[in-house]
Amino acid sequence: MNEFINQWGIWISILALFGIEISPIKINPIKWVLGLFTKKQDEALKIILQTNLTKMYFKHCDKREIPDYVYKNWINQLNAYEDLGGDDYIHTLAADIKTFRIIRTDILKND
Repeated sequence: MNEFINQWGIWISILALFGIEISPIKINPIKWVLGLFTKKQDEALKIILQTNLTKMYFKHCDKREIPDYVYKNWINQLNAYEDLGGDDYIHTLAADIKTFRIIRTDILKND
């Protein structure tokens, strides 16, 4: 049954991407796919991001310094985490990590 639902969902998504109406209301495929089929995946991704952010923080918290490429990656992951609705102790870590000394490397183009 799940396989049938998944195949049906794929076809509906394809039709909607081409702007084909399959009901009196035109479906927004992105909202439909993201809204209905990724709630569990979003929760899993949020947990993975939370774990990774925590590990990255504690790896660098003793020295109170962080390489610029790691900091940039941390901020990008934090933004993704917040977009998924994450709002717990990570914000405490975010406030603290902003006080770390950023070590400039040649990995990023530093202006």
